[in-house]
Amino acid sequence: MDGYRLLAGESRPKQKGRGSLVVTYYALIASICSAMTGYCGGVMSGAILFIRKDLNINYIQEEILMGSLVLISLVGGIIAGLLADTIGLKKSMLVAAIIVIAGSGMMGLAPSFWLLLLGRVITGIGYGFSFVLVPLYIAEVSPPEVRGRLLTFQDILGNGGILLGYVSSFCLAQLPVFISWRLMVGLGALPAIILAFAGVFSIPESPRWLLLWPTSNLRRIMFVALGLQFFQQASGIGAILFYSPLIFDMAGFQSNLGNLGATVLVGIIKVAFLPVATIFLDRFGRRPLLLISNVGMAACMSTLAIRFAVIQIPPRNSTGTNLQGYLTVAACCSFMAFFSVGFGPICFSLPSEIFPLRLRAQGVSLSTAFNRFLSGVLSVTFLSILKLVGAAGTFSLFAGMSTISIWFVYFCVPETKGRTLEELSPYLHDMLLKFLLFFERQTSL
Repeated sequence: MDGYRLLAGESRPKQKGRGSLVVTYYALIASICSAMTGYCGGVMSGAILFIRKDLNINYIQEEILMGSLVLISLVGGIIAGLLADTIGLKKSMLVAAIIVIAGSGMMGLAPSFWLLLLGRVITGIGYGFSFVLVPLYIAEVSPPEVRGRLLTFQDILGNGGILLGYVSSFCLAQLPVFISWRLMVGLGALPAIILAFAGVFSIPESPRWLLLWPTSNLRRIMFVALGLQFFQQASGIGAILFYSPLIFDMAGFQSNLGNLGATVLVGIIKVAFLPVATIFLDRFGRRPLLLISNVGMAACMSTLAIRFAVIQIPPRNSTGTNLQGYLTVAACCSFMAFFSVGFGPICFSLPSEIFPLRLRAQGVSLSTAFNRFLSGVLSVTFLSILKLVGAAGTFSLFAGMSTISIWFVYFCVPETKGRTLEELSPYLHDMLLKFLLFFERQTSL
């Protein structure tokens, strides 16, 4: 009954025994939504190698195909926020599952680039749903003392889905080209089917859409939420997630199988380090993990920039995999490790904690839409940026943005550890007001 009292909006006692297990179960079921969209995002990094051959697409079409999922997901995020207020979180997640099943099926059967793109766009709408619905649901059913831990379930299962996408690409790579990529993308329907049959529980709510005319207090909250999303994507995470095989190809790996194997390793590292956030998020807090994550990501991107600027890439027809290639893999894996302990899980969980209760669905929806927009922009422009400024220039840009984000986290992001959702809004208001007054005094000197 403890879980049902939570869903009814009653007071939240400390969860022990069966009550805590019920809430954990709810969080895991909701996070299957993240797993299905994670697979859809991860599998394409390997499938694109075979789509390129089978459908004979150019690099512009490749950019569009890769970026369409995350770009259209911002539309899905906005729709999810509105839909959650209308029909509730449970039905909204089921809608997301149906959308992903339809999109994955269409991609698997697509005879041409344009139908494949249409299926990718449909899947992208369901992709955007999960980024809004999952953290919103988990934040509202979780007691403060374990909320951070349970919010990491979204990232764990989401990245587990990405890893499954990488593994699927690796395992199916030996099949004929015409069949291999179709099975890769079509299997994205399986997690969605599991979610549809498992079912989810939700809290009914109907807040108003007021973020179009925000008050000064709300603008400060939006500044933190949107700033986190900007710096997460500006760190270059999308480039590593979606273009790892290309990066390893540039580093000197000789075969598609070798590239995909290295990509699987990156996915394993990303998932393996997520429990660090689960263990320490409610013990040390959000800000320390974000700062550690920032410093590590900046160092790894700097390493990649130096590697491509200074170390000569061996000819494509050279024998064996070179030490420079291993350095590239090590830098990418280290980047994923640092990303997973901070910026990965916290950027999607923190907005669900800082927005006022009556605007939480819309706040999470807006911040998610902004994140997906930025991710989509990076996905559809990464190859063009690479051709324009080169690999060293591109990774230097990412390193610089990660360095700037250290300042943002240190001065602007509040600590939400151990505070109830009801306590956080006035606390955030006071903290940001003090920061703005301090900044105003410094600039007037």
